[in-house]
Amino acid sequence: MTKSEQIAAIAYQEICFCGISLDGTIGFCSDKWNALWADALEGANFFPFYGQFNHAHVALLKDRFLDPRVWEEKVELDGRHFKLRFRPQIKADGTTFFWCVCEEVYLPNVPKRSDFLNELADNLHEGVFRAGPNGDLLYANAALSRMFEYPSAAEMLSSKSWQLLIEDDAFHKFILAFRSDGHAENKEMLLRRKNGDVFTGLVSVKRHINDKGEKVYDGSVRDISHIKEIERQLKEEKIKAENASMVKQQFLSTISHELRTPLNAVIGFAYLLKEDSPRPGQVENVNALLFSAEALLSLINEILDFTKLDVGKVNLDSETFDLRNLIRKTENSFSIATGKKNLQFVVNIDEKVPKLVKGDAVRIIQILNNLLSNAVKFTFHGEVRLEVSLINEDEKNYAIRFMVSDTGIGIPRAKLDAVFSIFTQASELSTRQFGGTGLGLTITRKLVELHGSELVIDSKPGIGTAISFVLNMARSHSEQIFLGDEHSEQLERLDGISILAAEDNEVNQLLLRKFLVSWGAKVSIAVNGKEAVEMLAIEKYDVVLMDIQMPIMDGYTAAQHIRATEHFNKQIPIVAVTASIMSEVADQIKVSGMNDYLIKPYTPYSLRSAVLKNVEKKATP
Repeated sequence: MTKSEQIAAIAYQEICFCGISLDGTIGFCSDKWNALWADALEGANFFPFYGQFNHAHVALLKDRFLDPRVWEEKVELDGRHFKLRFRPQIKADGTTFFWCVCEEVYLPNVPKRSDFLNELADNLHEGVFRAGPNGDLLYANAALSRMFEYPSAAEMLSSKSWQLLIEDDAFHKFILAFRSDGHAENKEMLLRRKNGDVFTGLVSVKRHINDKGEKVYDGSVRDISHIKEIERQLKEEKIKAENASMVKQQFLSTISHELRTPLNAVIGFAYLLKEDSPRPGQVENVNALLFSAEALLSLINEILDFTKLDVGKVNLDSETFDLRNLIRKTENSFSIATGKKNLQFVVNIDEKVPKLVKGDAVRIIQILNNLLSNAVKFTFHGEVRLEVSLINEDEKNYAIRFMVSDTGIGIPRAKLDAVFSIFTQASELSTRQFGGTGLGLTITRKLVELHGSELVIDSKPGIGTAISFVLNMARSHSEQIFLGDEHSEQLERLDGISILAAEDNEVNQLLLRKFLVSWGAKVSIAVNGKEAVEMLAIEKYDVVLMDIQMPIMDGYTAAQHIRATEHFNKQIPIVAVTASIMSEVADQIKVSGMNDYLIKPYTPYSLRSAVLKNVEKKATP
């Protein structure tokens, strides 16, 4: 045997190769080839074999046969990876054939691809699928079949399951929603299980083109029906809460009106009795009546304030006011109470504290009054102190610290949180001994939080309590100062001012007439909104006091009629008089065309101020 023959014999035994003619016929094969490629033996056509394992187009391979260069291709068979090397050769008679040498490529530690991917896909919680051009399923993992409640993925594949979509053309609509890059991500679709039950699925799909030029769709499905159910329940609960809040507000508005309207008469006539030169023996009785009425009003206000704060119906105003003057008035107000208990009342104002600031003066007074009232109530000896200091400032705001401290009974550490709870005091003994609703600190904390701050409390039983907070208040560039209720004993008269009062309550009609006439005003009474509109059409007035809740025509409607009618009273100042919660009616008052409002129960001072302020506004050019 020649050396060439020896090499050929070894090659037949040790190398996996074959020869292929131009038409694709396998002419001869080595032993290794025969052992490996049982379907591609001598006489078989190589093209179907090659196309089966490498998914290449036959025409492409034929073109490659005309290329004289050596080229390589990679194929996979039963999880094994091979490299095919093709080399053209010309026989002595001029015909051309190709050697094809097959070499296995070892990839250690890599599991068989099909088994690995199938196991991975079946262990996913999300359903994974491949759909063909018509929407028929070509592949489904175990999670998808479980999701649609099929016994197996095989049964699901045989059922053309995308037809389970509720809408017959839902899949095609989904395809139309694809972005230009071929993705459709996280689309909610209503799907139907095998038993007909409907559920919501979150579907993501990637479109691509297969070797045959067809569009196929690989995607995933997540069952989000439980999430949608939670969303539905939350939505129902939100609606219930909103309805409950609305009912609560309606009740609150009604009860506010029903309580404040008679209380307005009680307080008003108490003031009239006090100003009507009572006999010495009657002064004490009148003062007791006025004190009790105002205490009842304070209780009503606390309950209403808490409810408004609890449902987020309190908005802060922003008016320019004199902060130093506000603190001085607070000092004057509590000097009497501390003097009666022989307590020293110390007020320290840092010299850096600005005079004019912008903020809600009424709410700041309310906060300070609540804290100081508590301090005075629970202190029997020593002092009550109010300290105000500037701790920071910039171009727009001042940061001002307020601290109210006392040498009173103090609060145990374990009770500090409890005193801020509704209707709670530090102990039952405190409630019996000192009275009160336990709402003061709760309201104060909510008001401070509404300002974007917080109460800081330091208290020791038997030593005393210190409560502080910091408010950011805007710099003021206005000289127009919010005055509030001055409570001056000397009331400016209203001589010559003509007033139309629309009020359906006879007692309040009498009260209004007595107050206004005593100050020199000319007063006409309308018992409802319709009558007020008719009176304004025939006689000129300077200002209208318009009650909101009246029969036949309410105050809102009456104000709209006045503004819409062309006559000499069209632009007359209209002051809404209401016993409802201000936050509930403020928008309606503005929309209806009224200029201002007066809250019942009103004092002589607030009534006179409301009239005078609006008449002066009209007189200002």
